[in-house]
Amino acid sequence: MTTSLPPANYSLTLFGAYTLELHLVVLLAMVTAAMVIDIREHRIPNWLVAGGMLFAFSHHALAPGGQGWGYTLGGLAVGMCALMPLYALRTMGAGDVKLMGMAGAFLGASATISAVLATFIAGGVLALLASAQKRMLPQLAANLRSMLVQRDLHLFAPTIAGATGSVGKMPYAMAIAAGTAIEVFWMRT
Repeated sequence: MTTSLPPANYSLTLFGAYTLELHLVVLLAMVTAAMVIDIREHRIPNWLVAGGMLFAFSHHALAPGGQGWGYTLGGLAVGMCALMPLYALRTMGAGDVKLMGMAGAFLGASATISAVLATFIAGGVLALLASAQKRMLPQLAANLRSMLVQRDLHLFAPTIAGATGSVGKMPYAMAIAAGTAIEVFWMRT
C-alpha cells in the first residue's frame, strides 16, 4: 500500500501578513545582496546575477509551482529591455540591466513591467533625496532639462549635450531592490 504525501509547502510568512513562496524569498535575498554590494563596491557581481538567473530558470522549469521557461524568458527580456536604453545613454551600468533581468526571470513579464515602473519611481525618489542632501537640486534640474530637450544623440556614442556636471553616482541596485520588493509585496495583497 502506498501513501501519498501532501504537496510540499515551500513558503514563508513574513510580518504575520505576507506569505511568500520560496523563490520570491530567494529573489528578495538576491536583490538585497546586490544592493549591499553595489553600495559598498559600486558594482554588481556577475556571479550573483547568474546564480539568481539559474535559480529562477530551475525553479520555473522544475518546481511543481513553476511557470515554465517561457515565463522566465519573458520576464528576463522585459527586465533587460526596459533598462537597456539607460545603459546606452551611459546613465546606468550593465550590472543594473542584468540585475533587473534577473528579477524579471523570477517575476515573469507582466509583473516585471510593474517592478520596472516601481523601480523608476524609487530611483527618482532616491535621486531627489541624494541631490537634496548634497544641495545639488538645481544641478539635477538642469541636467534633467538638458536630457529632455537635447537632440544630439549619436547611435554609437550617445551623449547628453548641455549637461553642466554630474550630481554624483547612485547605486541603482537600491532602486531595483525597492521596486522589486514593492512588486513582490503588491502581488501578495
